[in-house]
Amino acid sequence: MDMTEYDVAESFYTESLNCFSQESVRNTINLGHNGLLMSYNNIGVCRLRLGDMNGASNHFKQAITVAQKFNLLTSIDYVTVIRNMGRLFVLTGEHNNAMRYFLSSASIVFKYKYRDPLCGQLIKDISNITTNVKQKKIRRILKQLQALVQ
Repeated sequence: MDMTEYDVAESFYTESLNCFSQESVRNTINLGHNGLLMSYNNIGVCRLRLGDMNGASNHFKQAITVAQKFNLLTSIDYVTVIRNMGRLFVLTGEHNNAMRYFLSSASIVFKYKYRDPLCGQLIKDISNITTNVKQKKIRRILKQLQALVQ
């Protein structure tokens, strides 16, 4: 996607955010609060791709707030949001914060035994910022993620 396509995508996600912000809409279309969560996430991804780190961070934080408020902390959508927050920290060079978010994502994946393409992405994320994969904890987490991908 080029920058103009991200701007167009963001406008659609903003429209969906406006819709999902209305409780009557959330109840009618049966997506609950996950639609609101993912609207914030998707706008955050667009902001990230456009290089607006503050805008991305703000939208990811809004998504996290929605997850906390509506008890979505075990959903795969929440895992996606916190992984994206980790990606933001990679881009800003804050690798310790990035690893914290990636490991948090992985712990939810393990606890609820999610088998999702997200597992493969987490393996790449963690591997890309780990300077010493021989650390026992990191090696164990990567092995667990790899088992979920197979």
